[in-house]
Amino acid sequence: MNSVITGKTRIMVVDDDKEIREVISVLLTNENFDVIETGAGEDAMKLMTANISISYDIMIARLEKPFQVPQPSYF
Repeated sequence: MNSVITGKTRIMVVDDDKEIREVISVLLTNENFDVIETGAGEDAMKLMTANISISYDIMIARLEKPFQVPQPSYF
């Protein structure tokens, strides 16, 4: 169901850390938001494309650098 019909803002929370994802979801749900959780970006894309009649107003995702070059140490 579209968020326009329900009157609630629909938020997708994307984080691979289940505890962080759950805390954010509980806080947002307590504030009367419609929250969808997923643990990976690939899963978020599947959710968004699986049913195009469902729209998301906001996405909260943790972004990290996938690879960081170690800095040399000079001792």
